[in-house]
Amino acid sequence: MHGVNANRWIMLMYQLPTKPSNLRVKIWRRIQKLGAIGIRNSAYVLPNRKSCVEDFQWLKHEIVDMGGEASVFSANSLDGAEDEEVERMFRDVRDSDYESILEVCKELSELLDDDVEEDLLSSTRIERYEARLSKIMSMFDEVRRIDFFSAPLGTRAKEEIERLRSYVSQIRGFEDGGKKVPVEDLLDVEVLKGKTWVTRKGLHIDRVASGWLIKKFIDHETVFEFVDEDGYVQQENHVPFDMYGAEFGHQGEYCTFETLVRRLGLSNNHRLMGLAEIVHDVDLKDSKFGRPEAKGIDKVIIGLGKVCENDYQLLELGGKVFDALYACMEK
Repeated sequence: MHGVNANRWIMLMYQLPTKPSNLRVKIWRRIQKLGAIGIRNSAYVLPNRKSCVEDFQWLKHEIVDMGGEASVFSANSLDGAEDEEVERMFRDVRDSDYESILEVCKELSELLDDDVEEDLLSSTRIERYEARLSKIMSMFDEVRRIDFFSAPLGTRAKEEIERLRSYVSQIRGFEDGGKKVPVEDLLDVEVLKGKTWVTRKGLHIDRVASGWLIKKFIDHETVFEFVDEDGYVQQENHVPFDMYGAEFGHQGEYCTFETLVRRLGLSNNHRLMGLAEIVHDVDLKDSKFGRPEAKGIDKVIIGLGKVCENDYQLLELGGKVFDALYACMEK
């Protein structure tokens, strides 16, 4: 086989000494964590990517150090199996992992529903639910890291986690009685200067408005980066916003723009709060504030998205729109 499919796979074959018996379990668990699938006894495969090659090489050294034998090599076919069949095997295994995540999401959702219905919520209970949700998010991140071929249930699991995050945040907001953001949770603008703010490609109103807010109230020289969320790996100087798991994103009943306004301690800025109501009505589509400008602003941002060459230009021109809106808002 030649061309784009040549040496598409990386394989690990190994043998372990019979004792101690726990070696086999240890190596099997390591293989599962790497996301490899077995194609025959003691032969496992990963897509031939740099990170996967490194993972198998490290595991090979570990096996040899244990007194076993191991070899890692690339292959352009797997016992006659078509590439599509192997990809399907990977997706099936990951879908099974996502099924487990969806099951624990369902359990948490039912517990929340019961407590809301029976009025049993308390700060202690909510903290326990937040801890459980954090574990679920960690589970999802681990599976997504090894979901090499985008298993179908990944999107559903991600959406369910986002729904639960919003649900728990909303419950927390009700429990806190709508109090202002504590002083210790307010953003230190100086710390955030010089950072690269990262969000998803294909901007719409919440990300355009949030980018404008960041540049106007945090750092006039802010650098932005627009990425594919599924393949994004956070770097040290990056600050993600309006992305899965980001600190600055949808929080309960708040869109990302509202979250940033609150965390910046700007809720007493009536012009900003007016903008926040417009962004909320467009982004969340719940007509909470009934802003008459929302429909028109939505059309303007959609139109800019169609005529702009890229997200950088859209953010620049969209920022002008928000400059104008901010200027004409009542103080």
